[in-house]
Amino acid sequence: MAMCTKLELAAVDDVLGIVDLRAAGAAKLTLDHGKGPWSGISTEKGVLFEMRNSRVFVVRRKNAVVASLCLTAKKPWAIDLKYLVDAE
Repeated sequence: MAMCTKLELAAVDDVLGIVDLRAAGAAKLTLDHGKGPWSGISTEKGVLFEMRNSRVFVVRRKNAVVASLCLTAKKPWAIDLKYLVDAE
């Protein structure tokens, strides 16, 4: 049976879940690919800053945050294109 999920605007109660989720993702990526820009650790203060200045969304499963998405306005020239280029 497929589980239905929905993207919802994050609430202050989601901050610790977002921090934990990002920490697990950073640890896995660092283990698999070595230290890189993905190795940084999010903090509660940083997530709260994002929530004030961007749109942060989450997907919850049984009240646990299982995915997060941060949408922010950036100048196109501020994006480092090397993250978008295939390394092969």
